[in-house]
Amino acid sequence: ALYFWQMPHFMALAYMAKDDYIRGGYRMLSHPMSDPSGRRLAGVAMRNSFYMFPLGALAVGCGLTTTPFAYEAALLAAPMALSAAVFYRRPSIANARNMFYGSLVYLPLFQLLACTHRIPRTVGEVDPLRITVPKERWWAWSEWSVDGWRGFGDLASMGDVMDVASHAPFPFLPPPIWTSTQ
Repeated sequence: ALYFWQMPHFMALAYMAKDDYIRGGYRMLSHPMSDPSGRRLAGVAMRNSFYMFPLGALAVGCGLTTTPFAYEAALLAAPMALSAAVFYRRPSIANARNMFYGSLVYLPLFQLLACTHRIPRTVGEVDPLRITVPKERWWAWSEWSVDGWRGFGDLASMGDVMDVASHAPFPFLPPPIWTSTQ
């Protein structure tokens, strides 16, 4: 959802701030040399907003959410696509602003709905994507402390490189795997 959401959101920003980008020397898609009418930029926003319609059905098909999420996510995508279509038909700062505000509402609501309709997994259960949650130390894949990554017994053999190179900017992601040069 984030991938498709970002294009209408940032295309609206690019259109609203195109004069600032021109003064700053940035050649964005909204630059008059690239897109004098603004329809090309609006077309990118509209295309990606239409791609948001099947995201709920995709989540249901992958076994991540319950069936009502597919319908609710499609209903949530409709105003976003409509505002993008209006922006495409009549590119203006007012229409870009409407699409921008719609994008600010869409993403948190989509995520809230996804969390509400999520199908919980139990420890040791195999999901439809064939990913198994380990039975022992299932939390260790993201266990981070001030001393570095814990839960991976072989990280000590990697030496100081791992502790210096990894500062866990995203503690919910697994640690990077570094090969030792020694």
